[in-house]
Amino acid sequence: MAVQQHPPMISAVEDVDCGIASDCKLGLVCNKKRFNVLLSPHPPPGFDKEYNIEGQLLRKLDRAMQSSGPFQMDEVVQEISNLVAITCQPVFRELAPIIVDGPQTKDLHTFLNPRTFELQLVTLKEQAKVIKQQTTSVPKNPRRLGSLIAKSSLPSFYSSKVEVLDELLGARILKVSVNGRPSCCKVVNECTHKSISREFASLQRIFDAKLPSIRVPKPVGFVKSDDDDIIAVLLDYIQPDPTTPSLDLIRVDSVEKSRRQKWASQIRDTITQLHQIGIIWGDGKTGNILIDKDDNAWIIDF
Repeated sequence: MAVQQHPPMISAVEDVDCGIASDCKLGLVCNKKRFNVLLSPHPPPGFDKEYNIEGQLLRKLDRAMQSSGPFQMDEVVQEISNLVAITCQPVFRELAPIIVDGPQTKDLHTFLNPRTFELQLVTLKEQAKVIKQQTTSVPKNPRRLGSLIAKSSLPSFYSSKVEVLDELLGARILKVSVNGRPSCCKVVNECTHKSISREFASLQRIFDAKLPSIRVPKPVGFVKSDDDDIIAVLLDYIQPDPTTPSLDLIRVDSVEKSRRQKWASQIRDTITQLHQIGIIWGDGKTGNILIDKDDNAWIIDF
């Protein structure tokens, strides 16, 4: 009798919390449910204590964190993430089944605070597995911006009033609707706090300078939690061209020369204006150049 094969349950790592000679915890999301997976050098009773898989990974992570190369740590985190995603498949199927019917839209508060399950990666007879620590928990929510936006005159909106339309990059960058207006929402968490703070400061400087015809997203507001902490920034949503949404998805030789020249001129003009006010586009790459529905080139991600 053939064994039924299940398609893999897709998950995404939202955050990684680790330190030298300490536990490591991964936060994953699968089908709108969150799973916090603990790796500890001290497994619970009944599981392998000598030469266990999680201990080997934690030691490898320690060495990577103490090395000078950031790519080495990224590789170890990716290795851990891949193992956890595979090992969690039975749990994902049990606790986060795919629901085809029912309402799909939800507000940002609900989206950012999914039901959360606490798990632990352990080794039993030299095989990795995950065990449940407790049924659910209150989601860890360190998402907030502080004094950076204190002087801003931009409006703020409660997360319960922001409708999530689409996930552009996992749960970190979303297409949302606020009072019927589409916006790009960048959510603040442990991994994105510095980059979003830096980007907001740069965009605010750009628009305070009143540069003519600059093609970068305009900041339009903030999202706040029920306790009035700022947890996300809202930017103008750039409606992408459906056939050529960004330069990294385009085969250069398939685009006529006149279009390429127009995009190059627009990009050059934008970068020149940025340099005039001391702004450097630090994440310059083709994936961060969007082509909008009117065939204009926009620069994103500062």
